[in-house]
Amino acid sequence: MPVLVVIRWVHLLAWMMVVGVGLAVGLTRRSSEEGLILAAGTDALVIDFPSGIVRDVENPFVSMYTPSQDRVIRSPDGQHQFRVVYAPAGNSVSNVYSLYHDLPDEQRVPILQNINRNTQWFSSDSRYLYFYAQRQSARQVWRYDIAAQTAARVLGRVQMDCRGDRCALMETRDGPPDNRSNYFLYYMNLRDGDPVAIAEARRTNAGIPYKFSWEADQLAYTLPTGDGGHTVHVYDIASGQSSQLAEVPSVQFIRRLDWKPEGTWLSVTTTTRENRIDVIAVSADPAAPQAINFTGGVPGETFQVYPFWSDDEPLIVFTYQDNLERNLYIGSLEDGSLRRLTNFEDVAHMQAWWSPGSRWVAVAVQVQNFPNYTCELVIYHRATRQPVYRLDFSDNSGLCERAFGVRWQ
Repeated sequence: MPVLVVIRWVHLLAWMMVVGVGLAVGLTRRSSEEGLILAAGTDALVIDFPSGIVRDVENPFVSMYTPSQDRVIRSPDGQHQFRVVYAPAGNSVSNVYSLYHDLPDEQRVPILQNINRNTQWFSSDSRYLYFYAQRQSARQVWRYDIAAQTAARVLGRVQMDCRGDRCALMETRDGPPDNRSNYFLYYMNLRDGDPVAIAEARRTNAGIPYKFSWEADQLAYTLPTGDGGHTVHVYDIASGQSSQLAEVPSVQFIRRLDWKPEGTWLSVTTTTRENRIDVIAVSADPAAPQAINFTGGVPGETFQVYPFWSDDEPLIVFTYQDNLERNLYIGSLEDGSLRRLTNFEDVAHMQAWWSPGSRWVAVAVQVQNFPNYTCELVIYHRATRQPVYRLDFSDNSGLCERAFGVRWQ
């Protein structure tokens, strides 16, 4: 029987932590079982769908801590232990953390000060430890050679995203005096630690949006064309080659990229130069370039669209605002059609997720009824587009404020 798990709000710190991991939780690949987890706190309600039987459980995704606690991490082979130690920053309001290598003889080797507490990566062979460090107002990526006990900078002013040993890094470098920067995209395997340049975008404020596929065998990214458009590219990890997929015209900036789980399509969400938001599906096959603009022909604009692809059907669901009302729409790759799923009024925020098998769509919705909000979790049947289950959590201030960390499992 499918299980619906709704996480209750308990503590502001807990919610801040959930927000920090919300993308990872919300985008975790779904298993064959049908259950729903709505993350927003430290304890949870489990609801058997569709019977409505309710029981209390503990939220498995949140662990409470205080800033003064050491964070202990171990290498994948279990042979090496490291410790992130809290150190108050004098008169500064910032917290400072130092990284140490705990040796078997109880010696503690200092590695580096002023690092990010929660962001470290090991190579799968336990040869290297990577981490963020703050240097001269810029976040840098450093690599620690565990055997040699030496640390060295990899790249400066960078953001890094990893899937196992496979990582994408975007480096920022200062450009000319017109306040525009130059951006460089790299791929790096943690086992060898050498960044490979993929692409660059010069004199832009938008950076290089990028996204790993679900299997982390492809890396999608976009580049400005210079005439107001963007080209969509995919970097194949195995071959080390990039291919251009399609061009997206009239782009002010790229809001997000989202892969279909099997890696055959991705959606590109853009803000156009006319200040509209478009959701465009792009085929990931460079031999057959294809782009479908689901929203270009529908009047209206969006606030947050949150595209979410079906696992095994040519369908995508997202929020769209038409005639000042936000509702959920389902787009089909087969004919490019767009069908409205919900019929809400005065929606302040909403987001949806497909169940495995794409039979159901779970919708978290916040409806404004000034000065109050009505907050619901609704499950729709895809074929009939009718609601089959509702959970009202309007009396739960935490969930009502931001109940949008859902995933099926």
